[in-house]
Amino acid sequence: MVPYLFIHPNQVQILTTDASTHGLGAVLSQSPTSDAREERVIAYASRSLRDSEERYAATHLEALAVVWAVEYLRHYLSGRQFVLLLCHSSFNKQGLQ
Repeated sequence: MVPYLFIHPNQVQILTTDASTHGLGAVLSQSPTSDAREERVIAYASRSLRDSEERYAATHLEALAVVWAVEYLRHYLSGRQFVLLLCHSSFNKQGLQ
């Protein structure tokens, strides 16, 4: 899917992040409604893990993915509210929904 280059200021921004034992990934998209059925991709981002990061626990990797994605995509996210979607279940158990 090719990124959609125009950002609608009144649409919901959605940041989806994920981490694996090899790298971090993020997708920034927009949806006219909060149900995200008509998502349009704004940007893709990924990077490999550093040697020291490969030893992180899964929960720490997922948190690292969020922090890295927010910093990397800050020019899109600065001053705007957005929905954060996480794949890791332990965040939901801790009340970070």
